[in-house]
Amino acid sequence: MDDKDFEALKTLLEGEFGLSLKAHTRETFMRKIQPRLQALRMNSMKEYLHYLANDPLSKLELHDLPSFIMNTESYFLREFTQFELFLELYKQKRKSKVLHTDKSITILSAGCSEGQEPYSIAMLLRNQSEPLHGWDIKILGLDINLMALEKARGGVYSSYSLRGPNTDLIERYFQRTTTATCATPRKCFRLNPEIISSIEYVHGNILHPLVLRGISNLDFIFCRNVLMYMSNKAADRIALSLWEALADDGYLFIGQSETLRKRRDLFEPLAFPGVTVYKKNRQTSAS
Repeated sequence: MDDKDFEALKTLLEGEFGLSLKAHTRETFMRKIQPRLQALRMNSMKEYLHYLANDPLSKLELHDLPSFIMNTESYFLREFTQFELFLELYKQKRKSKVLHTDKSITILSAGCSEGQEPYSIAMLLRNQSEPLHGWDIKILGLDINLMALEKARGGVYSSYSLRGPNTDLIERYFQRTTTATCATPRKCFRLNPEIISSIEYVHGNILHPLVLRGISNLDFIFCRNVLMYMSNKAADRIALSLWEALADDGYLFIGQSETLRKRRDLFEPLAFPGVTVYKKNRQTSAS
């Protein structure tokens, strides 16, 4: 990979996915892309870039390109203090909705990767004392990575994905399993089918307006540890897309190491002990 090919690859990743990879060296890129060159029987990065740009069969490869470059591995109930706040806000929202004879709540996990986040939400809600019966609770998982979505729908994970806090709650919804996708010598676990079926997965690019896909009036949005990888331009586009899709009284969770304080035109930060959540600035016009 020469300097020209290196810059071309970074330009492609930023243009298609908004990824800012300034910290990645040329050697890092080459090490991560090399398995794809071998799989496709290509001899150079130039040949690979030409394939991505010109071959009609390369669409799947292009969609999965970020997963070859980025670390998409996560675990259940990650950043648990945010989930604790989410549950409190969820209970308040239920009470408010009952007063308005509305028994529907819609939650989006944007950049859901392999499904650990939306499944964590589903497990937490199922574990609450408030019954779900009679409520229309919709949980959406959105990601551009088709391979990650396929794994999410399968609901099989290694013990490494169950390493987080509250493992007793996590393991309540899993059974040990052996499948061809299990990585030896790790133990693998299959998620409860009821939890799997409670998530609707959507393939899409978070850079594009969510409302154009019919995703709007969301009560909760989780878009955690996504913005930190984006260019400033892409982060602004994503912030506007999330603002448009969020209900006026909805809540947005981003990663604990991320911030939207520079986008007060769109979102108002609300500080809780150890957690900041964002509400929609209703004085803002999408135009």
